[in-house]
Amino acid sequence: MNQQEMQMMTEAYYQLIQIEMHLRSVIKEKMTEKYGVHWHTILSKRVKNATIRKNFDDLEYYQVVSYFNILPSLNSIYPTKLKLQLRSLGDIRNKIAHHKMLNEEEFNRLNEVYEKLCSSLSVV
Repeated sequence: MNQQEMQMMTEAYYQLIQIEMHLRSVIKEKMTEKYGVHWHTILSKRVKNATIRKNFDDLEYYQVVSYFNILPSLNSIYPTKLKLQLRSLGDIRNKIAHHKMLNEEEFNRLNEVYEKLCSSLSVV
């Protein structure tokens, strides 16, 4: 891996982490507003879904994304196109996690989602 590829992969990792942290933050904020501090305990009892019943802090990326389809109160936060884009990042997430080089199209897909969700949060 040359220096340019290393920089691109570092940026991809950073963007992916920021996206996931942002999604987790939105979920926690919205669910705390609706159900209070013990939102996860309440939802675990009310919603018959294995992902919802898992410890929120232990969820993997694709499970975090699925909250926006499972819970009606989160469903309208993002447009359908963006939710599909978030789901499609699963393969990119796996490549990053296993130190596989992203191609330009994959990096651009990740960057597009990052720009939509997190560009105002960027402090590099």
